Amino acid sequence: MTAQERYVEANGLRFHLWDWGGVGQPVVLLHGLASNARIWDFVAPRLAEGARVVAVDQRGHGLSDKPDEGYDFAGVVADLHALARALDFARPVVVGHSWGASVAAAYAARHPEAAAGIALVDGGYSSPKTQGWDWDEALKHMAPPKIAGTPRATLLGWIRNGDLKDSWRPETEAIILAGFDVDSDDRIAPRLTYEHHLAIVRALWETDVLADADQVTCPVLLLPSIRTGKDDVERKRALVAAAADRFAHARSVQTVWLEDSIHDVPLQRPERVVAALREFLTTIDQPA
Repeated sequence: MTAQERYVEANGLRFHLWDWGGVGQPVVLLHGLASNARIWDFVAPRLAEGARVVAVDQRGHGLSDKPDEGYDFAGVVADLHALARALDFARPVVVGHSWGASVAAAYAARHPEAAAGIALVDGGYSSPKTQGWDWDEALKHMAPPKIAGTPRATLLGWIRNGDLKDSWRPETEAIILAGFDVDSDDRIAPRLTYEHHLAIVRALWETDVLADADQVTCPVLLLPSIRTGKDDVERKRALVAAAADRFAHARSVQTVWLEDSIHDVPLQRPERVVAALREFLTTIDQPA
């Protein structure tokens, strides 16, 4: 299955998305910070075999518009709410990865009538402040490296020899490069600007993403990844368990641990993500 590349006007902006088609429950796939819609390329076509699926470049990312403001949660949630309406998606299931998971949780809290379900893929269960970081520490962990002007081959080498080393595919290169512009000298520049990246980091630091989790009434799926020997396993399991408890009024809350998986699990182990999401969709009331 191949996707149709589209642009949709919503909330005064032009959003770029990949429309994977399908029939049934509408599903919106949200990428993480400094990522892009193509991170779902290995997940979306399989999911579209039983659902109506789109993956969107969020504000400031990929080929979507890049306004100077609106990178707080109020702005990105308003984007998602307007985008669902523009797509005529009645009560979508929103699947978010990393920062996108935080956006999905905030959406379901602010618009509980609008979300049929949310799935949080290795994100949305904590924020920098809940982890005890002050602003300087948040910057240390989350500020982006200034890599504009790096040769394309160098960037790809860094990524190919990192966490994705053992799961790299020929298609991965195009997925990564969808987050960058490449100039005539074959040097890259992130499509998410440094300033906009920091604005999102600031919003993440200032916001307890689960402050209003008790407003969420739809089913919730937590899909945290974990690697024994790499992650602080005990701390992460405690954070996720505490997050699950905060969805006090959700119709259901499930946690499926993606063992031996990296943060970018949609690229590393898409089959596990697809299996969990397919099972989750069976718990959702289908639209008429």
